[in-house]
Amino acid sequence: MDVAEYIPFWDSLTKEQQETLKNAASSAVITKGNQVFGETDGCLGFVIVESGCLRAFITSEQMREITLFRLRSSEFCLFSAGCIFGTQSFTIQLQALTDSRIIVIPAGVMKLITEQCIQAATFMNSLMAERFNNVMWLLDQVLFQRFDVRLLDYLKKECELQGTGELHSTHETIARDLGSAREVVSRMLGHFEEEGLVQLGRGIIRLQPAAAVQHSSSSSR
Repeated sequence: MDVAEYIPFWDSLTKEQQETLKNAASSAVITKGNQVFGETDGCLGFVIVESGCLRAFITSEQMREITLFRLRSSEFCLFSAGCIFGTQSFTIQLQALTDSRIIVIPAGVMKLITEQCIQAATFMNSLMAERFNNVMWLLDQVLFQRFDVRLLDYLKKECELQGTGELHSTHETIARDLGSAREVVSRMLGHFEEEGLVQLGRGIIRLQPAAAVQHSSSSSR
């Protein structure tokens, strides 16, 4: 584990600070489906994804989940180290979407580094702003966008991430990501299939050429 390659402000740290980070950092392997961080876990620390993919999500009182964002290789999670921000607390949870390897830097160590190094503090503030913007965008989508537009946009983006024209997923997983119900997703996908936008198979959703046209026209409204 070479923590240096994952820290953008590494060269701005003193030798002593670099050694502190190296000695404090630990690595862990998280099996697909297992939770990395939960609502009651307190202050785990600053999480960096070495490999794999994590999902950050929240759960409502009705136990309905919605995915806030995903973390892939070389990306960071601040919310698992909420105590860095004083009295601010976060109720998100982290789950491994694939077998993943992570680096954890204790919150106390990262707090000390950000207090001593302006470049570290700037990076942390920038990352917090980026995550906040992501969540605000999601809020806008949930509150103001039609569900059919959101679903089609989700399918297109997921296929692009996988580099294929098809998505291997369940209706329940899609509903969880979008904060909806499985029945709603299934009904809308059935409508999409009738419209020639997708082709449905067992655990597979294939985008059809018409989906790109529909997506473009919806996005331009």
